Amino acid sequence: MLRAPIPLDAALTVDVAGPRATLRQDETVLAEAAPGSLDVDPPEPVPYEEALAAGERYPGFTTHPMPTCFGCGGERAPGDGLRLAIGRLGDGRVAAAWQPDDSLLPAGAEVPVIGAEFAWTVLDCTSGWAWDMPGEPALLGTMTGIVDEAPYAGDRCVAVAAVVSREGRKIRTVSALYDADGRVLGRAQSVWVTVDPARFAVTG
Repeated sequence: MLRAPIPLDAALTVDVAGPRATLRQDETVLAEAAPGSLDVDPPEPVPYEEALAAGERYPGFTTHPMPTCFGCGGERAPGDGLRLAIGRLGDGRVAAAWQPDDSLLPAGAEVPVIGAEFAWTVLDCTSGWAWDMPGEPALLGTMTGIVDEAPYAGDRCVAVAAVVSREGRKIRTVSALYDADGRVLGRAQSVWVTVDPARFAVTG
């Protein structure tokens, strides 16, 4: 669970107590992690080409509440972010094609498997566009997921997400990451909380 924005270029500490972990900056709790369970089936995969075509309809190209987002921000330069293009499918879901770059490999990696944290980023950002994010911006509240296997650099991957339910300001989503053969690499369930658009300097 995210308690506060995670600062960049700041000293942070992680406290581990049994199965729980807490991320802090000095005495401020920024995030907490604990074992969870997934109770919603992941959205079905789509072909890579279909996800690529959906990405051409990505609204974040022109209007984005967080244009410098590492995962889906359009203002990131090539090689400095994932630059995901997440577009709507005809059935209400969204999808993104993703081909991990060599720059995501851990330093000195002997096997070209990217860091699992980037797969988590894809699951996160894709779910954040399952509704009209520019018109109804939201911040991630909780995310429960698992990455069974991180892809190799250069692999063709597909991320798919959908809204599961809404309750007041809370939007519940489900997302999944697949390889080119439709095999699940990771999946997640998230709760987003809508915020006043005035809090964002929405560009577009």
